[in-house]
Amino acid sequence: MHTTYNLNAQIGESSACATALLCGVKANFETVGLDGNGKFENCYSSFASRVDSLAYWAQQQELRTFFVVLRIQQPRNCPQLDEFVSY
Repeated sequence: MHTTYNLNAQIGESSACATALLCGVKANFETVGLDGNGKFENCYSSFASRVDSLAYWAQQQELRTFFVVLRIQQPRNCPQLDEFVSY
């Protein structure tokens, strides 16, 4: 298991961590799909900062891709989270 921190913060914020895991590039706090030049609340910085993801690379190889999104309805402080909704 790897620990993934943001470039500009020493916490594992979810969007920047997802970028690191799915794109192979560390990102800044509260940015997703952008490299280190992309800044939070600065839309212009995102134009040149976009990075490709595993899904994009797979689609370029003409592989089928899909995403499963789950939302926990009522999280509890226990190991069993049994109320999931699939979209």
